[in-house]
Amino acid sequence: MRDHRPFAIAGLYSSWTSPNDGSVYKTFSLITTASNELMSIIHNEKRRMPALLRESEEQLWLDRELDRTSIESLIATKEFSDLTAHSVARRVSTRGPETFNPETQTPVEYPELSHLAIP
Repeated sequence: MRDHRPFAIAGLYSSWTSPNDGSVYKTFSLITTASNELMSIIHNEKRRMPALLRESEEQLWLDRELDRTSIESLIATKEFSDLTAHSVARRVSTRGPETFNPETQTPVEYPELSHLAIP
């Protein structure tokens, strides 16, 4: 968000017990949807993005009794006029502890991306 306030992404959380050894695992998945105009510039091959929730939708998403129509509506592609983007260090897309370094989130200029109209 332009003002750096947090925003919500639709996700699923579960815990399950392994039938092999009884270990309990906690899992989390982010829901993706078709990319909106801004994210189409960034994810121009897979054309997807996280399913963003408006503040007014956050509590509704947590309702365990949601019907399919409501779920589909909540995870539908939405435009956010106050959403912005910037390039970050390439290593942010790799795995490992170095990806959680705050420096990886610092805006980076890539000459090969200068033609993109990212607001």
